[in-house]
Amino acid sequence: MLVYLKNVTNNDTKKQIETTAEAYQNFFGGDPNEASGIKVKIKEAYSGQVADVIVSKAAGNANSYRFSSERGTLTLSKLVLYSDKSFAAGNIIKMTKMREYFLLEIVEPQDSEFETLAAMMKNKQATIVCVDDNDEQYSEDDEDLNKDLRGKNILFYGVPGSGKSHAVDKICNDNSVMERIVFHPEYTYSDFVGQILPQIAEDGKTIEYKFVEGPFTRIIKKAKKEKNKMFYLIIEEINRGNAPAIFGDIFQLLDRNDLGESKYGIKNIDIAKSVYGEDKALEDVVIPNNVTILATMNTSDQNVFTLDTAFQRRWEMRQIPNIFSPDHEFANTTILDTTITWKEFNETVNNRIVSNNPMASTEDKRLGTYFIKEEDLKTGNNFPEKVIKYLWDDAVKFSRDIIFNEKDYSTLELVIDKFEKSARNERLKVFAEGLFNIREDTDYTTEIDEPIKGDL
Repeated sequence: MLVYLKNVTNNDTKKQIETTAEAYQNFFGGDPNEASGIKVKIKEAYSGQVADVIVSKAAGNANSYRFSSERGTLTLSKLVLYSDKSFAAGNIIKMTKMREYFLLEIVEPQDSEFETLAAMMKNKQATIVCVDDNDEQYSEDDEDLNKDLRGKNILFYGVPGSGKSHAVDKICNDNSVMERIVFHPEYTYSDFVGQILPQIAEDGKTIEYKFVEGPFTRIIKKAKKEKNKMFYLIIEEINRGNAPAIFGDIFQLLDRNDLGESKYGIKNIDIAKSVYGEDKALEDVVIPNNVTILATMNTSDQNVFTLDTAFQRRWEMRQIPNIFSPDHEFANTTILDTTITWKEFNETVNNRIVSNNPMASTEDKRLGTYFIKEEDLKTGNNFPEKVIKYLWDDAVKFSRDIIFNEKDYSTLELVIDKFEKSARNERLKVFAEGLFNIREDTDYTTEIDEPIKGDL
């Protein structure tokens, strides 16, 4: 197989991609003196991005040909923007000549093929065009066009309201290529995979028993029919159900090979018949390389059902940072009629929670930046019933005095009642003295006759 290899140096991230006339003729083909369009596809499980690239002679260098696009110069860092691999010195850029495009990959030192590719580049050559006999992943005679897809198991975790589901939506929000489910204590293996249920036969008189597919089987079946498209199984709140019991023998399939397909298959007659056909009941069931599983987990809910190490290591764990992004929609919205913004409240409370006992995993109890919606900051009883109640009952249950004025308001009922019946910064008296930076000239208003209530 013909491949183009390039060593990544420290200058490559800012430098425009270029190649030699010899490499161009031997690999890309055509006359390098004439501008020609080349399609470069990035090996990426989520996007399958395709870039239209033009190669032209560099000014002042008869042997140098540079890559550009309709939007201007094209650096390697732009090409791998959507890749899951890091772009760093010491890596190898690998381009494989496919039928209709050139496939670009980043090969890191820890990857299995790195040593083989590095050995081809003798004497520390910057670029080389060669035949890679050891890589059988892509074949000119292979009609299966999904070989450049690579499914993964990715688990997003973070505090409540940090934006885990939003991270999932950025990868896939197309209902036609996904199955979305929520784990809960009553969710079972049968719900996940499928189960045999009684149904009325076509004659309308008799009862027959048929296998009814669950979301796992349905997504595998869809992926089998459309091999050139990535499909997604999305599991929200994966630790709110008994995940090992729900996955059952499917757990074995979570181990993936370099192509993104299950390393080991399992025997499951019902799934095999549904996915591969009635005559292939004994065929091994595997997760194909065009299925990605995305899951979310609240770190503060780990006491519901814990995920053991054996389960977690079969996922790419990705933490969602609990920070306010510059484009956060309501970071500077004030809480009701007070002078405290949501960002100030959130960061102040979170810092107090973490600093109270850093050895007790208190960071899991922090408020996420999207713990509430903007309308909750404007509705009288939404904020205390959601935020204050969570802090009192969960986040600081055993050390309430670090957040609350427990001396004057010793119960949650008194705290919420005071907060709702007061106005302006008088509401903030339910919190510990000095927690918020309130100016001395702030206009405190006494209690009002009736609490502000939200819509029923």
